[in-house]
Amino acid sequence: MTPYKRLIFVLIDGSPYEIMKELVESGDLPSIGELAQGSGVKKAVTCFPSTTGPAYIPYFMGLFPGTANLPGYRWISRKHYSKGSHWTRPGICSYNGREALGFDADLPDKPTWFDYFESSRSILNLLTKGCAPKDNVTRLKKPFLYAMGHYSHNWSWADRVAAKSLVEMVKEGPEFIACAFNGVDGHSHGNHSRSNKALKSYQVIDRAIGASREELRRKGRLDETLWVIGSDHGHSRT
Repeated sequence: MTPYKRLIFVLIDGSPYEIMKELVESGDLPSIGELAQGSGVKKAVTCFPSTTGPAYIPYFMGLFPGTANLPGYRWISRKHYSKGSHWTRPGICSYNGREALGFDADLPDKPTWFDYFESSRSILNLLTKGCAPKDNVTRLKKPFLYAMGHYSHNWSWADRVAAKSLVEMVKEGPEFIACAFNGVDGHSHGNHSRSNKALKSYQVIDRAIGASREELRRKGRLDETLWVIGSDHGHSRT
């Protein structure tokens, strides 16, 4: 077996284990199904409570969110609550909207996946600590895409940008790529986890993975590339 020389991590935000397993076993996600051959879709828990943001930390840092100073997507510190003002974040924190800019700043001085590789790329990840700005390839598009997804209730733009960027970065050939797809989560919040929009997001992801694997096959790099596909959390009907 050829030793792995690169890692591609795909995070499908908000994807429940039951739905992913069902879609893979039914053949609706052929590219992901090809990767799952022999091992299947495994059930796992990132952390508790599992929410976008804090649940990235076990993947990228190998830490529980509390250990990494981010106990939740929104949290409050009684000790510091009476100090400062709204703009100086007085012991109360949310990583929603513009406040997401403080996510990396609150993390401890510990290594992330980005620190372990000579070359890396980040695509629409909330956690980018250790990634050079030039390698955070969607950093300028991300605020616009998130705002469009949130206010229009349509995350297809974000899915398409992530899909296109993933294939482009595979062509560049860095040792590590971390790509987050936000459509499943956004569309599940807007309706439910089996809505047509959410299921279409899975199809976009599967096609992007298929195109990326075809590019690796063409370059003779398929067998030396390790793929990890996971979710930060699942969804009940919301």
